[in-house]
This record gives sequence, C-alpha cells and structure tokens, in this order.
Amino acid sequence: MIAGGLAARITALAMVLAVSAAIRPVEAQMLPMIEYGYPEQPPRAYTNANGEPDGHYPRLLNVLFSKVGMSWRGSSLPAPRLMHSLQSGETNFSILVPNPLLDQCCIYSRRNVWYDELRVYSIGDKPLIRTKEDLAGKSIITLSGFSYGGLATILADPKNAITNNVAHTHEAAFAMLEAGRADYLLNYAEVADAHVLSRRSIPELRQSVLDTVRMYFVISRSYPDAQKVLDRLEAVHGEIRANDIARQFTK
Repeated sequence: MIAGGLAARITALAMVLAVSAAIRPVEAQMLPMIEYGYPEQPPRAYTNANGEPDGHYPRLLNVLFSKVGMSWRGSSLPAPRLMHSLQSGETNFSILVPNPLLDQCCIYSRRNVWYDELRVYSIGDKPLIRTKEDLAGKSIITLSGFSYGGLATILADPKNAITNNVAHTHEAAFAMLEAGRADYLLNYAEVADAHVLSRRSIPELRQSVLDTVRMYFVISRSYPDAQKVLDRLEAVHGEIRANDIARQFTK
C-alpha cells in the first residue's frame, strides 16, 4: 500500500501532467488565432508607436502563447466595445477584472494573473476613505472605461448620494482633484503612478487603499476547446511564475 503522503503527491503530479498534455503543440497550432482585446491602460496594455500591442499583459502573452504553440494578435478596443466584442465572440480572449456581463459568454481562469490596488486620493486634511461605505455622500472623480471591480454599482446607487465626476484621462483626473472639483479620486495605483505620480509631485496628496483588484484570463466559450486551452495557459503561467520569467503580480 502506498503511504498517504506519497499517494497524494503522485495524484497531484498526475493531475499536472494531465493538464500539461491537454493541448499538445501540434493540436495548438491547428486552433484558430487568439483574438486578444484590450483597453488602452498603460502600463498594463497599450498600443506602442509602431502600432503593436505592448505593456505587461502583451509581453506576458508573448511568452505564454509561444510556449503553448498558439498564434495571437491584439486589438485595442474601448471598454464598452470590448465587452460587446467578447459577448459576440469576435474577440475571444482578454485579461480583465471579472464582469457579470461576461458570465454567460466567457470562462475565467481559476487563479488571478495580475492584481492592482484601488486607491482613494485626496488633498489636505480630508478624512481618508477606508471602506466602500465611507464613499456615501462624497464627491468623487472616476476614470471613464474602468469598472472599478464592480464598484460602479455602488457609485451609481442613488441611496449612496455619491456625486461622480468622470475624467477621461489620468492627468485630467488629478488636475480636477487639485482644482477642488471633487474631494476624492478613485484610481488604480499602477496606472496612477505610471501616468502622473512618477512624473510630478502633488502637494499635500494623501492616499488610502480601498481594495485589491484581481485580473484573470478570460476566454470566450465559443473558442474551440476553450476550457482545455485555458487550463493549458494556466499551467504554463504557473511555470512562468515558478521560473520568474516575466514580471507579474499575484496575491
């Protein structure tokens, strides 16, 4: 009889090997091209000066799809159009925060592949926002095109009496905050640093972490062998994490 610990390890190894063999290189090459859609959100994903997808996500996908043996191409789409394109199957892959609009048409990876902190910025001695409930009755600034990890529903609920001022760029959002257009700004730490805070200082700027937002692989259910492909991508992503091949965040 095999000891319990050894049996468990053998079972776990068998499961890993089964997932790794789910999509073989030859089979992968026969699959349709992956159509990766992304909103312009540097440094995560953006279109560079050569008109090509660039940033943390595309660089990660270059490694992933190369290892799996699949071809892919990327298209920049505004967030609302990306949701519609995933629902229709025209776009069949992305890296996103879970969205109820995609629950019926797409499958998410089991583990997150990226994360960021949703922070609340203010100027001066205004009370720091620690919880979502603290936003009630406040005047805030948000960025168009962001779902804020499902927070949009809370912001739009009349019961919460939140005045939402929408900015179209990160620079404009911080300029509005400095001008006193609202008391608080909701933004993601990674993109806020990349666009504004790494370039200039803002006097008396304060910030607090409201939430940790996790991003996942998203694949259309209409893509052939969608679950097998997703399982294989997750397995290879695990190998990349173990070998520290690409910069990425998991938490």
